[in-house]
Order: sequence, then C-alpha cells, then structure tokens
Amino acid sequence: MVTIIIAMGVGIIYRVYNITFNPEYTVKANLQWMAREPRTLELLNDHLKNLNNISENIDSYSIKDIKKSVKDTLVLVNLSNKELNSQYEAWLSIKGTMENDRAIFDKMRNDMNNIKEIKTEQVLAIKGAIDKAYAPSFMDHIFTHIITFILGIFSSIFATILFKKYINKLPNKV
Repeated sequence: MVTIIIAMGVGIIYRVYNITFNPEYTVKANLQWMAREPRTLELLNDHLKNLNNISENIDSYSIKDIKKSVKDTLVLVNLSNKELNSQYEAWLSIKGTMENDRAIFDKMRNDMNNIKEIKTEQVLAIKGAIDKAYAPSFMDHIFTHIITFILGIFSSIFATILFKKYINKLPNKV
C-alpha cells in the first residue's frame, strides 16, 4: 500500500514537473484546461437547487443550516471564479504561444523567401561564370587562328621536304 502511494506521488511530481518546465506539456495542459467544462459550475448548479429549497421553505430551516448553505455558496462561487480565471489564463497562455509561433513562422517564411532569392541569384551568377569560362574570348579566337596558320605553314613545309626527299626513292614507272 505504501509503495502504491509513493509511486502515485512520484507520478504526480513527474507530471507537475513536466507541466511546469516542459513547454510542450504546458501547451497540452492549457489546451485541455481550456476545453474542459468548469466542474464547479455543475456543483454550483446542484447547490442552487438546495438554495431554492431553502428559499421556498425558509421557515423549516435553522439559522445554522442557512449559514452553512451561504458558506457553501461562497466556497463554490470562489472555486468557480478561480476555475474560470485559470481557464482564462490558460487561454491567454495559448494565445501568447500562438502569437509567438506566428511571429516565428513569419520570420521563417521571410527567411525562406530570402534564401529563394539568394539561391536564384547564386544560380544565375554560377551559370554566368560557367558560360564565361567556356565561352572563348576575342583573344582566344585570334590566338587559335594564329596557331592554326603557323601549324599550316609548318605542315606544308614539312610535307614539301618529305616529298622532295622521298620522291627520288620512288621507282620510275613512267
């Protein structure tokens, strides 16, 4: 029995710790608290039936019973007030979380748009650099034509020398 009570105590402490210090659990707890119907209002409604009975038959109730009923009413009204205030605070907390999340989302969206713009600009810059690297310049054209001209002259001279040198070694069939 003692171990069960200790285990329940540890579980309650763990839940309180998570709700207090873990934002995810705090948001879940606030959402559950907001969606919950106030239980003290049910108790207050039940108590109103008792008050109606007292008001209809006030002569049959003692002052002590009436005082107890008034005290119970005050306790239930205070509990309802606390419950509604805590639900309102939970709502404000969720609203603050939503506004904070919206600000974070807007910042992320702006960052993504900036990254998209930067990415497009970088892709165009890289494409321009690659095109520039592979596109021959005017000087490249001139250099290529000069080298081709010089190679053409040297190959012609070399062919002439070879032709004259080996023309004599060919058999005369004419």
